[in-house]
Amino acid sequence: MKFLSVLFFCVGLSAKTISIASSANLAFVMPQLIKSFNQTHPDIKVIFTIGSSGKLYAQIYHGASYDIYMSANEQYAQKLYDHNQRYSPPVVYAKGKLALINTKNNNHQLNISILTHKNIERFAVGNPSTAPYGVATKQALTNAKIYKQTKYKMVYGESISQTLSYVLNSTNIGIVALSALKAKKLSHLKKYTHYIELDSKLYDPIRQSMVRLNNKEETKLFFDFLLSLKAKKIFELYGY
Repeated sequence: MKFLSVLFFCVGLSAKTISIASSANLAFVMPQLIKSFNQTHPDIKVIFTIGSSGKLYAQIYHGASYDIYMSANEQYAQKLYDHNQRYSPPVVYAKGKLALINTKNNNHQLNISILTHKNIERFAVGNPSTAPYGVATKQALTNAKIYKQTKYKMVYGESISQTLSYVLNSTNIGIVALSALKAKKLSHLKKYTHYIELDSKLYDPIRQSMVRLNNKEETKLFFDFLLSLKAKKIFELYGY
């Protein structure tokens, strides 16, 4: 019995696990990225925590233990590196896109101006204070010259995943990450009927950046994988 106890203890010590702090828009793509990574590194377990970029940044700033921080913008990643330059410099791993979604479209011509219609009483958007996609949404509405007309209708989600939840369970309409529409439960929604990609000229590029928080071998392996051509193709399939 003593021998078995020592054996299991040693196996536990040799296990390799990395923890990723992932912005909310990555909820649907992360499992596929991890699956692809594990095809060549089956011995490394990758776990991820989903949250708003701002809240995850604050957690790490105050000592939360993660191996990689994947933000939905460059600013939070840069701030984290500026706070602790023992981390790796931030690097862009994907570029996000905005989509307007109307799950119960009743013959509306789907464009951003429909948010001004009187029969649209509320619509969901990301909170600019915590969600980089919320910042981009505010820019899009401002540049489309409808922000002042519509700001009283907005229901704010702390993250883009919470924003999508509001669309599905309350408002039926809102602006979310295009990647969020890759969820299997939304496969019935049709482009141009239920959603459209917003004109990228309406908002600054959403350059999603990440920071490697330590020099562990397994952390480096997954970090490098996220910048690989294989990972890039997966990101593209999921709306980046």
